[in-house]
Amino acid sequence: MRIETVLNDLLGSIKMIHFNTHLKNSPLFLVERILPEVYQCTTIRDFKDNADQIRPTRKILPVGIFYNGRAFVYLTSALFRFSEDSEKKGFLTDLTDSLEVTVRKVGDWKFGLCREEFENLENGMKLYRPHILYRPRDGEMVLLGYTPQGPPVGEESRKLVSGMQESYSFT
Repeated sequence: MRIETVLNDLLGSIKMIHFNTHLKNSPLFLVERILPEVYQCTTIRDFKDNADQIRPTRKILPVGIFYNGRAFVYLTSALFRFSEDSEKKGFLTDLTDSLEVTVRKVGDWKFGLCREEFENLENGMKLYRPHILYRPRDGEMVLLGYTPQGPPVGEESRKLVSGMQESYSFT
């Protein structure tokens, strides 16, 4: 059996999480009333398989009201490449699938990447926690942001943990 098949089967079994549902049943239930709908998908296939379950934001209070008709979707990580047809289109790709997204700066439209993120975006770049703004009505997807570096590993991780232990007096 090939490793890709095993990984795809494993990643395909993990389902999308709707954060607002969990907030409604927590001590932070009041926060849920102002937040837009937020989802976490482990893979692009997870997003595509569950896109029909994504509810658009319907809020009457800020911050949520500014995102009415849309939902935030966070992915774990993906490779990015610009479309050959347009600089305003790109593709997010992971081991399971690929997704076309609109790429633009906030100044060009009310939703988009900040200037620094837009200027640093390159073909073949690995994006950690890419988040898109998804409009279920027509399937529009806009890349809103990403983290250019993954979690710390090795020596960096040990330094981070020991620094936290010192700061919070853990022994």
